[in-house]
Amino acid sequence: MKTFIMTSSLLAAFSLQDVALACPEEHGPRRNPIRALDSNNDQQLSADEVKDEPFLVEKFSEIDSDKNGFLTREEMKAHRKAQKALKAKPSADETKE
Repeated sequence: MKTFIMTSSLLAAFSLQDVALACPEEHGPRRNPIRALDSNNDQQLSADEVKDEPFLVEKFSEIDSDKNGFLTREEMKAHRKAQKALKAKPSADETKE
C-alpha cells in the first residue's frame, strides 16, 4: 500500500510539472504583457510593440504617465490600480439614493 501511495504521489507531481511547463506564465490569467510583447527585451513597451493590442493602443497615452513614449511595468500597475479604485468608488448617482 505504501508503494502504491508513493508511486501515485510521484506520478501526480510529474503530471503537474508537465502542466506548468505547457502553460507558460504569459498565457495564464494574469499574463505579463511586457514579457509577452517586448520584442527588443528592454523591459518597456513602445507604441510599435503594442500596435496589435487594441486596449493598449487606445490607452497608451493615459498609461504612459511620464510621457516618454514607453510603458513600463510600474506605469501599467499604477494604471490598473487607479482603474480598480475608480470601479470601487460609488458614482454620484449612487450616493444620492
